[in-house]
Amino acid sequence: MWKLICFILIVIGFFIGCRNAEKSKESSNVDLKDSIAELKPEPAKPTSSLDSIKQVIIKKAKKDTVSYTFLLEGNFSAEGNEGRAFYKDHRIKKIEISFYGEMGKAIYTYIFKRNLIEASQQRFNYKTHFTEVKSGQDIIKSEEINFTTDLDGKVLNGNTTEADLDTFYELKKVVPFDLI
Repeated sequence: MWKLICFILIVIGFFIGCRNAEKSKESSNVDLKDSIAELKPEPAKPTSSLDSIKQVIIKKAKKDTVSYTFLLEGNFSAEGNEGRAFYKDHRIKKIEISFYGEMGKAIYTYIFKRNLIEASQQRFNYKTHFTEVKSGQDIIKSEEINFTTDLDGKVLNGNTTEADLDTFYELKKVVPFDLI
């Protein structure tokens, strides 16, 4: 009886190991048509810092343009968020982050130009419950806020009263703006 149980556990372990190796192999395949190498964040460690994130991005960078996928912790949206930072020549070029909610979503885009950042914060409403959204036809653009800021988050022009700078300050904590 014990031999049978041990045999079953070994077989299960073997299949799990093979499955993980297969997933690892799939994730290492790069589509040659895509000029962007996408990096998934390492599991967050309590002591992780921007320096360790920089090292992960630099180590895995094999293409001219590199993207780093991240999540913001906190109460930014009811249904979560997902962001990507794009780097070229060891400097950040763009951040896109989407915040999902039950009634709609918001998409924030930051374009980095030397010491200035052009920000666009767009909000969208769903025509139906978010679980029933099937296409762009179910989404309505509600408002867009555009402004320019410096690297410290000081708004230089645009709508300063409605600009969401809290998100920008959080981004600075989890996304390195330069890799050198």
